[in-house]
Amino acid sequence: MSGREVVFAFVAGLIVNEMCDVSPWLAKKLVRRSAYLRYRDPIRAEVRTEELIALIDSRPGKLLKLFTAIGFLGAGTGVRVREYLRNLREGARFLSSNPRLVGLTLRVAMNLTTGRRRKSPSATEESLRRALKEVEKARSKERGEQRSSGEWDN
Repeated sequence: MSGREVVFAFVAGLIVNEMCDVSPWLAKKLVRRSAYLRYRDPIRAEVRTEELIALIDSRPGKLLKLFTAIGFLGAGTGVRVREYLRNLREGARFLSSNPRLVGLTLRVAMNLTTGRRRKSPSATEESLRRALKEVEKARSKERGEQRSSGEWDN
């Protein structure tokens, strides 16, 4: 073995040893974060954190503790993502039932996307413009207004 291989083996052994010693500490941090992701109520999250830390401590081995905590973190993240998507769907249903809010939302989105000065509009900006034109056309038809076709092309 050359000198580099010996040094590499020594450094790799130190890193692995250190990571194994850090694993229980990191597992507790991940469990705490997962409890706060999963439960909105801070008191319930704190109680669950203590229960999960006790479960982590009862696991044999340092890496098993870390992998268990990663599993809890994945479950907590999944709960938060499902909640976020549910809120998006409910918001979309609310907006679709109120055309005035759709127009306002599209205008706000247009202002946010066009706030950055670019030479050419992005596909998102173009789709927002088309959607806003469609909403305005639908409103004018509801009011019985007649518009020339050139007025919508701006």
